[in-house]
Amino acid sequence: MARPAPSPLAIASLVAGLVVCCPIVPQIVAVTLGFMALSRIRAAEAAGGPAIGGRRLAIAGIALGAIGLVVQAVATERIGLVIRETFDRDLRQGVTAVLTVTDEPEARAALGSVSAASTLTPTDLLAFSEASRRRFGDPDGLSIISQVPTGDAFRQEISTAVVFGFVRDGRREERTGSVIAEVVTPFGRVLPTLRIIEISIAGGDGPDLRLAPPPPAASISGENAATADPPPPAP
Repeated sequence: MARPAPSPLAIASLVAGLVVCCPIVPQIVAVTLGFMALSRIRAAEAAGGPAIGGRRLAIAGIALGAIGLVVQAVATERIGLVIRETFDRDLRQGVTAVLTVTDEPEARAALGSVSAASTLTPTDLLAFSEASRRRFGDPDGLSIISQVPTGDAFRQEISTAVVFGFVRDGRREERTGSVIAEVVTPFGRVLPTLRIIEISIAGGDGPDLRLAPPPPAASISGENAATADPPPPAP
């Protein structure tokens, strides 16, 4: 007795399950077509009509598709975790580099942690670092509280709520604040990183200390560059 011809759906399910170069879609197709093939095979057997083959092919396609979905889910979660860890590490290093600037060469080096789209200069970074030490003390760590994606389709940014640590006269104090950074993938790197756009430190009884590009058509230097507050309107 001749073996029944395999179901085209079963063959398609197996082929889709073997596709590993594309994520998610082929695996979903494999599982869907595999169950459709099994359903038609069972229906043909129940109706007593011509037999349809390909049961093993359909089961193999379902298994490959399901395994592929599980593997991709685990891989996606792992990659997301690595990216988050990279973002947190690069953000801490970048903010620390800015807050510990003490001279012009260090300020120029710290510009590597600043977004290329920013108009901040080494003078701005040096002024901000000096102002933070005068007001709060020496930097002593950074805790990340939460992160919220911002920006648009052309420029992806992340707004991070943080707690800054400072030491003054042997006492450690904490200040809340925020850091806005741009998501970029530098040449030669596989994973994206963060480049600082703005740093804001809560001033407590005084005004917040803010490092940000100056407003258009405004020239800000020294302490004003560190706070980056727009000048008051003329009366």
